[in-house]
Amino acid sequence: MLLKTKTGSEGRPPSPSFSGTVILIHGLARTSRSMSKMGRALLSVGFYPVNLRYPSRKYPIKTLAERFILPEIIEVFSKSREKVHFVTHSMGGILLRFAFQGLPIEKIGRTVMLAPPNQGSEIVDKLKRYRWFGSFFGPAALELGTGANSFREEHYPLPPRCGIIAGDRSAFHLFDSILPAPHDGIVSVAGTKETGSAGHIVLHTSHPFIMRSEAVITETLHFLQRGSFSR
Repeated sequence: MLLKTKTGSEGRPPSPSFSGTVILIHGLARTSRSMSKMGRALLSVGFYPVNLRYPSRKYPIKTLAERFILPEIIEVFSKSREKVHFVTHSMGGILLRFAFQGLPIEKIGRTVMLAPPNQGSEIVDKLKRYRWFGSFFGPAALELGTGANSFREEHYPLPPRCGIIAGDRSAFHLFDSILPAPHDGIVSVAGTKETGSAGHIVLHTSHPFIMRSEAVITETLHFLQRGSFSR
């Protein structure tokens, strides 16, 4: 059963005054609340934010994309006359890459991915051997490595008009010795890159808090409005 979509502006449908709908997809082991500040910023400049919820730790990536993310996006598409934009954090970007294959391309607007592990994360390579890792983070986490048995074995391209923002600051320094520098504490800058992106920038912020950074929010709004980053 699908989780209900959590929307901005008290759940009302967008009025003609809105400049477009933006779907927000949170990351692994996070909730839609982690994207609330981004949603408020979008609302303040005339976008209509739709903040999705999904059980990130319960299912593999493909199941999450097909059973939870894709149906919600299709529902939003059915109610929007304009193109729909996206802002994702971390694994949310990978889920969008999987779900994108089932969407009408003419309805897809611009996308900003925040700290997406597009090339996987070395942390998963190191820790997936421990039972506690899979027990806590779930089956999707085990697929986020850089090598065999990862989501990268199936090639899913980026959505069109996709910009990527990476961070280069580690908040807690737990995995600094595992990740190649520069990194955001969870994903290396190199690991966020992917062929076909319309822009890639690095800002001084960390993985857990990238979606709340004022600089990141400013660049996200700039890309959604103009199709490029300001720097």
